[in-house]
Amino acid sequence: MGAEGRETNEDEMRWIKRIWELKAQGLSSEKIAQQLNREDQTSKRAGKWSRPTVWRILKRIKEKGIT
Repeated sequence: MGAEGRETNEDEMRWIKRIWELKAQGLSSEKIAQQLNREDQTSKRAGKWSRPTVWRILKRIKEKGIT
């Protein structure tokens, strides 16, 4: 894995951490997506965050037991 791969992985971990922080504050998937877009955080695929994207990430976090 080159430097670019590490950079992408670090970005993803930063997004996951931020999403988890917002969820811990009691925000819904929709509100989390809106907050990430306000913070100008671009998603990996679409550029803008959406409720389904955030929901899928939260579901994977829960399934894998990542906190």
